[in-house]
Amino acid sequence: MIKIIKPGIIIRDKLGIVHDARSTVTLIKNKKNIIVDTGAIGEHKGIINGLKKEKLKPEDIDIVINTHLHPDHCGNNDLFVNAEFIAHEVELMQKSKFTAVRDEYEVSKKVKIIWTPGHTLGSISVLVREDKIYAVVGDAIPTHENYLTWMPPHINIDPKMAMESMKKIKELADVIIPGHGDMFEVK
Repeated sequence: MIKIIKPGIIIRDKLGIVHDARSTVTLIKNKKNIIVDTGAIGEHKGIINGLKKEKLKPEDIDIVINTHLHPDHCGNNDLFVNAEFIAHEVELMQKSKFTAVRDEYEVSKKVKIIWTPGHTLGSISVLVREDKIYAVVGDAIPTHENYLTWMPPHINIDPKMAMESMKKIKELADVIIPGHGDMFEVK
């Protein structure tokens, strides 16, 4: 089961400057309870309420996967006191409580992490095999609009690398959960 616990948002002005960004928080119920991204600081209440709807508490989460370590994607990691934390190794500045992953990492038979650099060098996405292949992509594809216009994330370290990651995601997924919005079908 995959469910958005808290939808993400991104608010830009007419020049494209970001004024507010809060990531989508996604729950994957597999053999373990997994959260992908934890939103911006101060969103504890919304996350806790979203988990309650699924009859869960933060203590019930076994794994937290951060698609990258920008503050709008890991601001509530502290909620998940019993979780193992996973991020790409280049996101980790020093040894920490995180499990460092590289190109691919199998969380379970149905959940796999893939490397999707471009927004950051260590951006990762999570593929979930259910009735369809769901991709929780963080800011590899920040919004549905990025997908529709086929534009890389506005903030990126390498637009060509970002476009290659978008292409990879499109080829693998049936449904995309972007970093800042609701899920949508790949067409």
